[in-house]
Amino acid sequence: ETGLPIYFDIYYGSIIDMNHCQIALDKIKKIKKDVIGMFVLDRGYFSSNNLDYFYHKGFSFMCMGKDGITLSTLISIYPREEISKPINRVYQTIYGIKLIGKPFNNSKQDYFLYLFYNEADVASEIARIQDDIEYACKFLVGKKDKADNIQSVYGKRINLELDEDKIIIKATPNYEYIENYKKELGYFWIVSTEDDTPSNILRSYRFRDMVE
Repeated sequence: ETGLPIYFDIYYGSIIDMNHCQIALDKIKKIKKDVIGMFVLDRGYFSSNNLDYFYHKGFSFMCMGKDGITLSTLISIYPREEISKPINRVYQTIYGIKLIGKPFNNSKQDYFLYLFYNEADVASEIARIQDDIEYACKFLVGKKDKADNIQSVYGKRINLELDEDKIIIKATPNYEYIENYKKELGYFWIVSTEDDTPSNILRSYRFRDMVE
């Protein structure tokens, strides 16, 4: 309600969010056993272990999900022409739907999964990616790739032809890569214990930046 911190911890060294999460919760419980509230977490806390820990400790939460198998599966079920129907519009160019399922294969619990798609992000991002690839193509021809470093960096995005001396003689954009990249572009998702509308979940999550 106030935006003021309820707890802070001073410690030596640096502990990543993923590892410090459960330590912090245990300390909060010692300070106030009946803590009631919503923990809003970024991708740094996203793990099966952490989410299940929150649930079994009785904490409500919403956490931004990372890329992975579950997100790819959801995108294949709800491609952009499906999720971007007018009935799913949340705000301006953002669309969203609510589902129930496991965020990880080894999750012990089903959660509410909120899948979002930002149509506005796609056009500018795909243009940037294609510009970068086409720009790189112009300067790769004539380069020698003796240690295969260029192929390891650009191999997926650019079709490279090399001569017997490993000099690049032709470089063209891999348009199939760009098309596949576009399929998952604009998507993001939030996992939560809360049964709410995609609009309210997204609005609540956006307060995280303000508080942080």
